[in-house]
Amino acid sequence: MPLTPQATSPQDMDLSQRLTDAVSTIRHLKDTFKLPSISFGVVHNGAVILKQCIGYRDLENSLPATPDTIYPISSCTKMFTSAGIGLLVADGKLAWSNRVSQHLPEFNPVRDPRISAEADLIDLMRHSMGYSEPTALYLGPDGCHLQDAGVKGLIPLLNRMRTADKDGQRFNRHWMYANANFSLAGEIIARVSGRPYAEFIHDRILKPLGMDRTVLTKEDVDAQAQDGNVVRQYTVLRDGTHCQLPANHWPFKQTTPELPGSGMGSSLNDMLTWAMAVLAAEAEEEDNSVSPLKQMRRLRRAYWTRPPEDPESNEAAFGMGWMRMTLPTSMVGAYSGNRCTREAPWKLHLQPDNILGRESGSRLMIGHSGGAIGGIATLWTFPETQSAVCALVNGRALGDASDFAAQVLMQALFDLRPRMDLLVWARKEAELAEAFLEEEVLGPWMANRKIEDPERELGVYVGQYVGFGGLFALTISMGEDGLAVTFNHVERARSPLVRFKKDTYSFFTGDLDHWATGFVLRKHYSETLLEFKVDDAGNALGLWWTWNKDEQRAWLGRVDGLC
Repeated sequence: MPLTPQATSPQDMDLSQRLTDAVSTIRHLKDTFKLPSISFGVVHNGAVILKQCIGYRDLENSLPATPDTIYPISSCTKMFTSAGIGLLVADGKLAWSNRVSQHLPEFNPVRDPRISAEADLIDLMRHSMGYSEPTALYLGPDGCHLQDAGVKGLIPLLNRMRTADKDGQRFNRHWMYANANFSLAGEIIARVSGRPYAEFIHDRILKPLGMDRTVLTKEDVDAQAQDGNVVRQYTVLRDGTHCQLPANHWPFKQTTPELPGSGMGSSLNDMLTWAMAVLAAEAEEEDNSVSPLKQMRRLRRAYWTRPPEDPESNEAAFGMGWMRMTLPTSMVGAYSGNRCTREAPWKLHLQPDNILGRESGSRLMIGHSGGAIGGIATLWTFPETQSAVCALVNGRALGDASDFAAQVLMQALFDLRPRMDLLVWARKEAELAEAFLEEEVLGPWMANRKIEDPERELGVYVGQYVGFGGLFALTISMGEDGLAVTFNHVERARSPLVRFKKDTYSFFTGDLDHWATGFVLRKHYSETLLEFKVDDAGNALGLWWTWNKDEQRAWLGRVDGLC
C-alpha cells in the first residue's frame, strides 16, 4: 500500500484520495508502456508522503522492485556532478568564473579558439559550449562503450568537433545539450580535489546524506548491491515480449568518460532523500550550514532560457545540472523521452487541454530527467512547498512513462486544475512509438535500399578505416556470414553489415528487433550507412559515415596499407 499522510483534516483526506487515484493511474501507465516495473514517490512539506513500487526489477526471476532497488538514473547524474563543483567553490578551490581550460589545459577546440580562452564553469554546465556532442563515437551498438581512456581520451575528440552552424560560431550563442560537458566537469572535480571523481562524490555527498543505495561505477554495484537488488533493463520486441538488454551500457566502469554525465544509479528511497536534502540546502543557502550540500541556489538558478513554442506559456531555463520552469507551461516534458507526440503533426503539448495546471496559480519546479538505453528517471522539486516527485522505470521502448507518472503525481499533489486525463496522451505516445520503427526506420531504409545495384567482391572492403584525426577506427572484416564492422577496436561492438546499395553497407540489417536492442539511441537509419569510396583499380580508399544526421558526415581513410 502507498505511504500516505495522516488524515487530520478534510484537506489531508482529499490529498490522500488524490494520491490513491494517482497510484491507480500509474498502474495503467505501466501497462500502457509495457514496463517491467515503475517505482515512484512524493515529498511534501519536507517529508515523504508516498512511496510505491509496481512490477519486477527482474522479469526472468520474478523479483519485485522495492524502494531500495537501484535503477540507472543516467542524466540525473548531472545534478550530483554540479553539486560536486559547488562544494569545491565553497571550499575556495574553484570559482564560477574559472575557465575550463585553466583546469584542463589540453582542452582546446581548434575550430573556435574562444572556447578555450573564455568558456567558464557556468558556460560548461549550462550547455552553451557550442561544440558537437560525439555520442556516436563513444557509445556503440548494444550500448558498448567505445572509449575507455577516461576523459583524457574524450578531450582530443572534443577538440576536433564542429563548433559552428550556418549562422556562425555557436559558443554562447546557441544552446546544445551535451553529456560531454559534464565529463569535463567530472574531470575538473578529480584534478582540483586530487581524488577520483567517483570517490569524491561518494565521500562528500552520498555518504554524508546516507545514500547507501546510490552507485557510481560497476565496482560500486558489485560491492554495494550484493543482494542483487538492481534492475535489469528491458526493451519490447515486435511480438510484444520483453527482451533483457545486455549489460554493456550500465553500470559504467570508473574509466568510462561519460560517468559524470550519465553513469549513476540510485533507488527510490535515495532519490527522495536527495530531493529533501537539495530543497533544505537551497532554503538554508548559507555555506556554513549543517548541510553537506553548498551553492544550491547558484546551481539551480536560470542561466539559459528555453522558450516555449506557444507564447502564452511560461519559459523554461537550464541551470547548472538542473532545468527549471514555472507552471503552467507547455515545456513540461520537453526534455523527456516522449518525442512522438511533441513533434509534427501531433504537437499534443500545445493543446490547451494538455497544459498542466493552466487554471491554477504559478508554481516553480526544478529538476532533471535521465534516459539510459533501457530505463528513464525523472525528478522534479518544488521549492515553495518543499515538495518533490520522482519516478524510475526500467523500460523505454514505447515512451517515457516516468515523465507521465511525474505529471500524474504533480497534478494530484497540488490539485492542479483543470484535471487532465494524462492516460489519453500517454496512450497516443505509446501507439506512435510502437509504429515509429516500422514507419520511420524500416520504411525509409527499405525505400532507399538498392540491392539490384552491382556488387563487388566483398574482400575489396576488408581493412581498417581511421578518422577524426586518428582518434576513431572502424574495422571491416569478413566472416562466414559476410562483412562485419567493429567499432573502435571494441570486439563486443561488432555488427554484421548488409548491402544497401552500390559500395554502401548498413549495420542495421532490416531486423527491427535488432534495432530495438542494439541502436536505441540512433536518430535515423542513415547513421548506420557506410559508403565506401573505391578507385578505378578496385581499391577501397576510405569510407564516408553519417555518424550523426545533424552533423557533417565524416571521412575515414583506409590505413592498413592495402590501398
